[in-house]
Amino acid sequence: MQESGKQKDWYQKHLGIKAESWGSSIFWWRDFDNSEKKCSTSWSTFKSDTKYFSPSKKEFMFNFRVKDLIELLKMLKEEGIEQAGEMEIYNYGKFA
Repeated sequence: MQESGKQKDWYQKHLGIKAESWGSSIFWWRDFDNSEKKCSTSWSTFKSDTKYFSPSKKEFMFNFRVKDLIELLKMLKEEGIEQAGEMEIYNYGKFA
């Protein structure tokens, strides 16, 4: 796998995706229930030796939007699904 900077350069040159250090918001859209709320689909590359996905050994990940992450995590726990790490909260969303 190429290093992150070379990947970003390739995607900008060939697909027109301009990325900042964290990645790029490549699709902007409006929330179905609240058309005033602006949302985005984001994209980012990582260096080949990243530990960001740990403990997973996979080379990529998807982040899904859910209506109530706290309730979903509670339901998954009740079903015996083990959560990797703690939920993280940022001004742009919650992640688990």
